[in-house]
Amino acid sequence: MDRFFRIDLLDIRIDGKYVHLYGLISWKVSIYYSVGSTENRGMKVTEIKSSSGYQTYLHLALDDAVAEYQKVQSAVAQQPPLTEEMATPELTMLRHSLEQKRATVILLSASCIEAAANLYLGLKSTSEQFAVLERATFLENWTVLPSLFVSGYTFPKDGELYQDLKRIHARRNALAHLKEKVSFGGVILHPGSLPESAGDEHVFLGRCRSLPKRLISHIASFDKTEAPKTIQTILAAVDIFREMRS
Repeated sequence: MDRFFRIDLLDIRIDGKYVHLYGLISWKVSIYYSVGSTENRGMKVTEIKSSSGYQTYLHLALDDAVAEYQKVQSAVAQQPPLTEEMATPELTMLRHSLEQKRATVILLSASCIEAAANLYLGLKSTSEQFAVLERATFLENWTVLPSLFVSGYTFPKDGELYQDLKRIHARRNALAHLKEKVSFGGVILHPGSLPESAGDEHVFLGRCRSLPKRLISHIASFDKTEAPKTIQTILAAVDIFREMRS
């Protein structure tokens, strides 16, 4: 007789103290009985699938980055606009700090989103299939690839979820492949490609904290297998860490 179950363990270290081993592991337990008897004669445990869950660290780093951004943004909101007349070293450095925090949130958010997408594909595909599917674009990972495994999967492009995903993709690309504006003698030689900033940028960056979770929840609304649940378990572990640190 075979029984299947999943063990979700947390690798939590507080003040240097070891608490548990972290891992997401699916096991098959085979229980052997003697012929004509229900007496248990042995048990074999076989690992089926597991995930290291390393992306937990990325999600926690994203949490910290969003909190730092919001702290600086709140300070900026209390200051006058940065103009030539109002520019002071303190105000200038505060504005610089805000842009630094924004870049950190963008890059970490994109990393968390890509890590979640790769784990989903890893759980749904063979190694040969994964080698092909990982060539998909950042957006295709969420808009197209799940439909290969889940019948009826859709990703509407007129909703906030897609718009947030598209925004983070564009800003991440602008940072990862940064092109500075170059001019000579007042003539622009290269217009450059800097990350855009919308009027509600601070609201959007606040939503970046939950973007990976919202994306997985969208997939889970179509995919009822263990794959999205496994990733949601990782994200739930992040919530536990967050509460323990607060």
